[in-house]
Amino acid sequence: MRFLSLLLAMVALPANAATTDSFFPLGNTDFIVLVAFVIFIAAIIYFKAPQFAAKLIDGQIDGIRSQIDNAAALRREAEGELQKAKARVKEAEVTAEETTRKAKTNADEQFKVAHGRIVEAGTRRIAAAEDQLESAEKDAVQAVYAEAVDRAFAEATRLMTSQMSDADARQIDAQAIQEIQRNLR
Repeated sequence: MRFLSLLLAMVALPANAATTDSFFPLGNTDFIVLVAFVIFIAAIIYFKAPQFAAKLIDGQIDGIRSQIDNAAALRREAEGELQKAKARVKEAEVTAEETTRKAKTNADEQFKVAHGRIVEAGTRRIAAAEDQLESAEKDAVQAVYAEAVDRAFAEATRLMTSQMSDADARQIDAQAIQEIQRNLR
């Protein structure tokens, strides 16, 4: 209460400053401003404004510190994720190299198998062609032989018929028929 009455009296001082001459030079506006300033500072101290401001500033500092800590934690987490990502990339590169190596090995093996099959098929075809050639050669030799035999037989028949009498021809025919009958039994 005492402080409030002092404060109200000081508020009225500027109005009295221009009219009265008292112990205090209230006509001097600089003095009045000085007194008001002192009262203002006293009020700030009395109502603990510096402590309130300190608490606000401390709260701001704590908030900023918390944000810095959060930012540092996020940075550490991001660095950890970056390291994990680098490890995954490296692992993927190793896997890709291994897969490429396996694919190349598999392709080489498939090539060797295919080459072997092609060689085998070629060998079989060559063997089949040689067999066909041999068979065709045998057939040709037999055909030539058969043709030679037929021509020889025809020439022999012509010679025999030209030099043989009818009685000799009948006798040879009879002997041939008997020979055939004997072979058929």
